[in-house]
Amino acid sequence: MKMTCVCTDEVVSIVLMPTTGKVIFNTRTTTVLDNGTEVGSESTSATVDLPDAILAEVMALNVTKEPRM
Repeated sequence: MKMTCVCTDEVVSIVLMPTTGKVIFNTRTTTVLDNGTEVGSESTSATVDLPDAILAEVMALNVTKEPRM
């Protein structure tokens, strides 16, 4: 018997560490058979260095809200 499966990769979270210039990507891969049975799920993380220019652009997006009156 042969079955096919579908593997789905999704980014679960992204953690920005501005003091070190690093970004951590947490991902999950899920494998589902063509009959709908989930046969596995695996979580991984990858840490990468973020170039200073991009870090500055991302940090500029961090706009704080003014307190409500």
